[in-house]
Amino acid sequence: MFNLKKRKSGQYYIDIHFNGIRTRRNIGLIETNDKELNKEIRKKAEMLRNQIQTEYLSGVYDLVPEYKAKKCIIDFIKETTDLSSRHKCLILNLREFEGDFIPFQKINLNFLNKFKKHLQDKNKNTNYIRLLFVVLKAALNKARKQKYIKSNPFEDFEMPKGQEVIKNYLTWNEVLKLIETKCSNEEIKRAFLFSCLSGMRYSDIKKLKYSDIQDGSIRITIQKTKKLLIIPVTNDMKKLLYPDNIRNIEYVFDMPFAPSYINSIIKQWSKRAGIKKNISFHCGRHTFAVKMINSGVDLYTLSKLLGHSNVSTTEKSYAKLMPDQLIKAMGSLPELLSNYK
Repeated sequence: MFNLKKRKSGQYYIDIHFNGIRTRRNIGLIETNDKELNKEIRKKAEMLRNQIQTEYLSGVYDLVPEYKAKKCIIDFIKETTDLSSRHKCLILNLREFEGDFIPFQKINLNFLNKFKKHLQDKNKNTNYIRLLFVVLKAALNKARKQKYIKSNPFEDFEMPKGQEVIKNYLTWNEVLKLIETKCSNEEIKRAFLFSCLSGMRYSDIKKLKYSDIQDGSIRITIQKTKKLLIIPVTNDMKKLLYPDNIRNIEYVFDMPFAPSYINSIIKQWSKRAGIKKNISFHCGRHTFAVKMINSGVDLYTLSKLLGHSNVSTTEKSYAKLMPDQLIKAMGSLPELLSNYK
C-alpha cells in the first residue's frame, strides 16, 4: 500500500507498506493558505506517490522482505550448502556465541566485531578464526544475492589476519617409503598415493567414478569450484586405478570414512614408515605440486593440473615450496672467489 497522507502541519508524506515493511517517506510538499495553490500541491503529491509506487514495484528500492530478514542464518547455511566440516564448525561457534536462532536482520558490522572478539577471548587459533570468517562471508554473499540482506557487512569489516603456515609435503623418497610400508587400511593407502600422483583433493577422489576416465584422462567437475578438471592418466596412476582386487564397478575408491579417521590412519602409517612429519590426506596434493615444480613444470601448467581458477592462487600456495629449484638457481651463480684467501 502507498497511501498519501498529510500531517497537521500540512506536510505531505507517503505511508508505505511493502513486503511486510512499513516506512514513511516525506516528499517535500507543504500546503499553504492559498486554496488554489493547494490543489496544485495536491496534484504534485499524487504524482509523486504514483512515481514512488512504480519505483518500488519495479525493484528500484532493494528492500528485504520481512520473512527473509527474519530467516535464521544457521538454517540458511544448512539449506544452501553441502554442510562441510567448515560449515559445521561455523555453525557450532555461532551457536556458542549467540544461540540457535540468529536472524539475518541481526547480522551487521557490530555483530561481526563482537563475534571476532568472542573467538579471540576463547583463545581460538588465528587461522581457525580467519577460516570461520571466510566461510561466514561466503554465506552472507550468497544471502545478499538471494535478497536476504541488502548488503554484506563484511564490506566494512576488518578480516582477522592469519599466520603463515608452512605446507607439509613428502619428498619422493618418503613416498617410496610409504609404498613399501604396510598400512592398516589398504584402500586409504591407495587413495592417498593416488593423490600424491594426481594432485586431486580428497573430496574429488572420494567421488571419482570409472565413467570419469575417458580417452586416457580423468574428466571431473571439481566439487569445490564446480570447474572442469582434466588430468592425463600415467602408468603409475593406472596401477592404483585398476588394482587386481577391484570390488566396486562404479566408484574407483571405496571411502566411506570420516576425514578424521582417514588422517589418523595416515599418521599411523607414516610413523610406521619412519616419517617424522605431521601428514594428512591433503598433504598428498601438496606433494604432487612440489614434485611438479621441482621437475620444472611452470606454475601456469600446474594451476591447470590442480584445478585452480587462476595462476595467482598456485603462486601464492606454492611459490615458497621450491627447495630444489632454489638450490639449483643458487648453484647457477659463477664462482668468483675460487682464489680468494
